[in-house]
Amino acid sequence: MPGRLFRKIGSLIFFNKWKFEISKKTFNDHFSILNPEFHFMNWKIKYSDTIIKDQWINVRADECELPNGKIIKPFYLLEYPDYVNALAVTKNNEVLLNREYRHGTGKVKLELPSGTVDANESPKEAIKRELLEETGYVFDKIILTSKVSPNPSNHTNFAYSFLAIGGEKKAEQKLDVSELIENVLVSFEEFRRMLENNEFENAMHVASAYYGLNKLRSTDSRSGKPSNSDG
Repeated sequence: MPGRLFRKIGSLIFFNKWKFEISKKTFNDHFSILNPEFHFMNWKIKYSDTIIKDQWINVRADECELPNGKIIKPFYLLEYPDYVNALAVTKNNEVLLNREYRHGTGKVKLELPSGTVDANESPKEAIKRELLEETGYVFDKIILTSKVSPNPSNHTNFAYSFLAIGGEKKAEQKLDVSELIENVLVSFEEFRRMLENNEFENAMHVASAYYGLNKLRSTDSRSGKPSNSDG
């Protein structure tokens, strides 16, 4: 009796292990990290037409075929230039912010220095330019912390976030005609309080702040110095 019981248990273990291996293989075939694009889920673009073409935005209408054969038309895409922003830290270990009116929400808010990437310009070159134009500050080091999509559903651009360290005032602002920006310096303690109290409304800037603080902590940890981001 014990022998038959052990053989039965052994068979069940083997069978369940076999099922697990088959399930794992099926899962990996479809969702393996070796196939990150999941191409079997991609839509096919049958036709594309530009509805609006402007310096700051293109609006595109696509006719798309889904994997199940269904057709969606029109599917509108917003083609913006890539964005850049920075958690900017001065030589005095203060966070440099911009107070600016945002017409989309109709509010004056504090934000990170930010802008767009011009043609034939890298994201790092763009944030250096934007920091100088908007704040007049030059930084010792600028480190990429993240690349995120503002809205992967229908925006084609990306937002590049940076940590800028060792900022020093070198020039006056050089603003566009539509810009009226007040530079504001806050302590890390105050910056953290504002972040935790949801005082920043720009989602990309909130993500950038957390990525930047995390990078700053890890950089300070490797150098053996006290973490600036702890206040």
